[in-house]
Amino acid sequence: MLGWARPLAVLVVTAVTVLGLASPAAATEPDTTPPTAPGTPVATDLTDHGFTLSWAPSTDAVGVVTYRVSTSEPPGSLVPYRAWQTPTNSIVITDLVPAERVNLWVRAYDAAGNASAFSPRVSVTTAGPADVTPPSAPGAPQASTTCTSVAICLVTLSWAPSTDDVGVMVYGVQEVTVYGGVVLGTSTTTSVTISGAVKVGYTYSFVVFAMDYGHNRSPVSAAVSVTPVLPAAAG
Repeated sequence: MLGWARPLAVLVVTAVTVLGLASPAAATEPDTTPPTAPGTPVATDLTDHGFTLSWAPSTDAVGVVTYRVSTSEPPGSLVPYRAWQTPTNSIVITDLVPAERVNLWVRAYDAAGNASAFSPRVSVTTAGPADVTPPSAPGAPQASTTCTSVAICLVTLSWAPSTDDVGVMVYGVQEVTVYGGVVLGTSTTTSVTISGAVKVGYTYSFVVFAMDYGHNRSPVSAAVSVTPVLPAAAG
């Protein structure tokens, strides 16, 4: 009887060891569920340069780590995209100008990078006298072209800046056609490079206008015309 006791003990220990190795820790499931959409933003404490924006918080299975407040403009708008981030459901924005109108919405993000749907959009105008004076017309643009094939050309335009009592927010570049002006590009500086709009052998005319923070547009500049050509072959 004593001769059988040791082998039985060894068998029991071996079975426990094998069972232990056969039970790995459960794998963690990835977080693929986005937070709920934030509530409708509300602006308070308006000043000449900003306001406090707050909203009902999002909920998330793990937790929201940041909110992104961004501009939300309709298609075709010239207003440049801007964004601010905050870990809480409110933010103080201070980098605007008097009487500036901005359309904003909010999105929540969790630690896994899942993004919520956008909140409802709100329009807010900073304090200060209403800006109803448009900028002056930009200077007549100077144009140059670079073509690598008949259908692939770049047009670079530069111009003297407009002046405005508050400040110029953005410039728009239009092609002048028999159907009116078509906005081809925008710039927050006094130059822009446009691709895909012109071909070799055709003549194009362009004008520039400015828009201020009150969304007032200037008169257009004088037009500049350009006829793209291919560079001369080397040798």
